[in-house]
Amino acid sequence: MSSTPTKRKPARKAVTKRVAPHYKGISRIDSTRAVGWFVRVSWHGQHVRKFFSDGVNGGKRKALTAAIAYRNATEKSLGKPRTDRNITGVTRRSNTGLTGIRKIMKDGQPAFDISWSPRPGVLQRTSISIAKYGATRALALAKKLRSDKEREIYGIQRPIDRKLVRITVAPKRKRRK
Repeated sequence: MSSTPTKRKPARKAVTKRVAPHYKGISRIDSTRAVGWFVRVSWHGQHVRKFFSDGVNGGKRKALTAAIAYRNATEKSLGKPRTDRNITGVTRRSNTGLTGIRKIMKDGQPAFDISWSPRPGVLQRTSISIAKYGATRALALAKKLRSDKEREIYGIQRPIDRKLVRITVAPKRKRRK
């Protein structure tokens, strides 16, 4: 038996698709009326928006650089921490006045919903029953859980010193037929 070497085909090189980098709070607008970068910064009910045109700023990259610098300066002036993580501030939707803790109705029972972001792009949440623990104890447990999660993620504990706005629960409404 004679062995003849078999020719192997050369390995194909992997083709990598180039993905545009993501900049938190900065969007690209390419329309017939406007071409540039749009910056949005919101913190504690304050909203700041500004558009950086490619033509005015001397090109796409220079406009992006100006937009990033403006976003960072605006976040600093508003007191918002500069990070690419999801950060929850006090919003109009917060019915407790506490960051990451809100009061909800779960399965017809009142509860505190606690949310946190362990890594960028990921949101986790859990709830503590007000019916089971009572409003005061449930709120204390929610504050402790939220501060423990912040310590795990950031290495520090931010003080949660605000008081609950309202702890009364409205009776469940009857459904219409």
